[in-house]
Amino acid sequence: MTRRLSTAAFLSVLSGFAANAACPSTCVPNSGYPWPACGCLNASDLNTAIASRASTTTPTFSGPILDSIPHPSSFTSTDNNKYIISATTDPSLTPQSVGYDILSVYAVNQALLTVPASTTIQNAVTYGSFIVNNADSTSGASAVGYYSFGVAAANNAHIWGSNPVVTDNTTLTTSSGTGKLLWGSELDFNVTSPNTVVRGLDLAGASLVQPSSSIGLRVQPLHTLNNTFPWDYGIWTNDGGATVAMQAGTVSTGNSQASQPIAFFSRTSGGVARNAKVYANQDGSLVLAPATGVVTILAMPTTCAGQPTGALRNNAGVVNVCP
Repeated sequence: MTRRLSTAAFLSVLSGFAANAACPSTCVPNSGYPWPACGCLNASDLNTAIASRASTTTPTFSGPILDSIPHPSSFTSTDNNKYIISATTDPSLTPQSVGYDILSVYAVNQALLTVPASTTIQNAVTYGSFIVNNADSTSGASAVGYYSFGVAAANNAHIWGSNPVVTDNTTLTTSSGTGKLLWGSELDFNVTSPNTVVRGLDLAGASLVQPSSSIGLRVQPLHTLNNTFPWDYGIWTNDGGATVAMQAGTVSTGNSQASQPIAFFSRTSGGVARNAKVYANQDGSLVLAPATGVVTILAMPTTCAGQPTGALRNNAGVVNVCP
């Protein structure tokens, strides 16, 4: 059985270290913590100390742990592909090499897990989050498995709350592998009570002003930079997957409101943009709002003979409802 290293034991390991001679002389001591005065640890020494107190199956640290950067505040614009703490199961690889080295990265924490071909483990994860909420959330005590908060503090700053990438090859070149499936994100909901409320994906916020532009859900091609390789389907619902495929609310709150429209964008041979819309009027009537004033229904019969009540027919260019 694998022996686990307790927090107290881990801290006792750290408390035995002397300051690394390679540390900068200007580093600030970590007063009150059992770290060396410099705060710069040697990864191989740390691995040896941990191995003496835990199982040899404990994942190894690569480093130095602070990579000659004694404190996060010393991060500079030249610290590319460096990190604060790194853990790997394969010392021959680095997270940067697995990520093609195509992006400049500075990581506070990074982890690399190499899954062996012979594994029988159902889920191999680099970061696992497990949480149990025993509080009454009506008082505001919510539980979050993963929380991210980012601030675009400078002009022209761009920020992502999350940016997962999956690929089907170890290098960014065309390949011919088979049987591979890529999921960007899977959200599972294991409901056992009919009184439970489920929200699959909730786009919300606490904004103070209306942004200059906002898109709740955007589908881009599979090669965004070259605008190539489109998705087969932008949005798909399985058979029986939903009672209503889509629900459009009203354009504003209160009474006497039409529904939010569904817009259809087109472009003429001369490059002129057009927008046709479909929406429900405030009385519930369906409104077709073409950009040119013409509504074309393909394969619409010209007579009501043999058609059910309510069917549409083309009566000399005028749409009629069959009695």
